[in-house]
Amino acid sequence: AGGGVPPRMWEAIASVQQNHEVDLLKRNLWALKDVADHARSTLAGLVRHLDDDVESDRLFRAENADFGGHDVLKAQGPLRSQVESWEGWLEQARSGDDKLLGVLREFETEPKYQLLQCTRGQLEQLVPKSSEGGTDADGKEMSVDGIDTAPLRQALADLSGLIRERQGTVEEFRVKAEQYELRPLLVRINAELGAEEGAEDGIIGVGGIGVGMVVGPHPDAAAIMERSQRYEMAAREALASFHRYLGAVDQQNARQNALLERVLAENAGFRAALDGDASANAGQDYVQKLEDALLTIDRVKRQLTEGRNFYDVVMPRLERLREEVSDMSARLVAERFDYLDRAESSLDWEERKRLEMEDAKMAAQLAKEHADEMKEGGGCARQSSEQLRKDEEVAAEMARKFREEQDEERTRR
Repeated sequence: AGGGVPPRMWEAIASVQQNHEVDLLKRNLWALKDVADHARSTLAGLVRHLDDDVESDRLFRAENADFGGHDVLKAQGPLRSQVESWEGWLEQARSGDDKLLGVLREFETEPKYQLLQCTRGQLEQLVPKSSEGGTDADGKEMSVDGIDTAPLRQALADLSGLIRERQGTVEEFRVKAEQYELRPLLVRINAELGAEEGAEDGIIGVGGIGVGMVVGPHPDAAAIMERSQRYEMAAREALASFHRYLGAVDQQNARQNALLERVLAENAGFRAALDGDASANAGQDYVQKLEDALLTIDRVKRQLTEGRNFYDVVMPRLERLREEVSDMSARLVAERFDYLDRAESSLDWEERKRLEMEDAKMAAQLAKEHADEMKEGGGCARQSSEQLRKDEEVAAEMARKFREEQDEERTRR
């Protein structure tokens, strides 16, 4: 506050500028919007495709009552289940997408993101200034409008030093404990109590700074009691050698509690004084805006990566689902065409039979008419049966050609 932009914050801002992160995020957010819209459009198209197949089947059955094809809704059941599942996933993702797109609009309108494009000198000029104050090499406040921060900084430094001191004590204790070995002492105690030679091989670890239990050859109760007492004394002697570390840690903990109370008290006084400084508060608000902008950029980068990963999974699966829907639709259409082909073949056979009967009738009629003409001719000789047969064949051939011409005419139409 009042001391300009902290050095570490400027390093983060400089990184944003050097990597063109704001412009890159804008492009990536637009790309995410495009793929999200495409995913939802693809899914909506699948729903329309399935519904169109149901309507086409309904209309076809209305015109062909005896059509016995598959029930479309049952055939589509697994596909519709997948579509509904993806609708749920995309609906859950929509809220996250909307938040990211909201940030995209903020990039264009919020001044704090425009500040990230400024040079350090420009940012320093824009910071509301206090009458006094500054920062040290680490960016920590030294004073603000006469507010002395030295006691608070000293308390924090003392606390940090105490923590490092305690860490050193604990590490030294750990090393010494790992190096301490009770095995020789326990073996000696066991030997003094008359354990069999070689009992050293029977030592069983029981944990804690190298303590072990030496197993003897089934001693009596008194011997067991004496051995346990000797082992316990040895363990107490071993622990006593580490009492100085435990005492040091206890003292450091007590000092830490006192330092924490001191830090809290100094900080409370500093905050109270700072709250009364309007220019310092303005400077804090300015720096806070910069920090918010940086945090938002980091958050959006993470969420953008998650969004891309999500749609990288979604889009290939939606494409496969679209292929399955198209295949199902093609099979249903083929089933209807097959029905029409069979129906047309049945009609063609009946038509051929009808035409053959008509041809036979026409041939008989022509033969009769020819015979009648011969009778009316007077002096002509009666035709032989062979001639009559030939006349019938000629009449039948004429009728066949006439029928073929009619079929060709219908085909051209």
